[in-house]
Amino acid sequence: MVLCLPLFVFAGQVHHMDTEEVLDLTECILLARVGEVFQLPMDYMCRTDYCLEVLEVILGPDTLSGTYTAVYSMALPGQYPDASGDCIHRSPLVTGSGCENMVEPGDTAIVFIDSIGSDPSVSTGLIRMEPLSELDALRLELTAVGGP
Repeated sequence: MVLCLPLFVFAGQVHHMDTEEVLDLTECILLARVGEVFQLPMDYMCRTDYCLEVLEVILGPDTLSGTYTAVYSMALPGQYPDASGDCIHRSPLVTGSGCENMVEPGDTAIVFIDSIGSDPSVSTGLIRMEPLSELDALRLELTAVGGP
């Protein structure tokens, strides 16, 4: 029993990147109201699609407005068979903060986007979400790294 516990804990870990690391991957940061949320669980990943209404552009083109569909994908921790059938343990490093799985329609969140086009009908990649309570800390961090 003592040996199983560390394996169980190891298999269930998700490692979240620091905000500073995620900023290097981010093209724009938005303050957005969450509309519909669709989750698509898969064997080794979870995909969530969000309908987001842009309330404010924190970083990126000031011309962004309207509603966008953003897609967040996260590798799931666990034990999975490799090509030879051996069991491997995976503790993924993810860009998300954990907030991505807790937002509900009507919530306002800080949204990190990897790229966004001028056509709102094309889905964009969501890197991370942070709760609205982190807005002041994010603005300070952006100022420290030379952002707005």
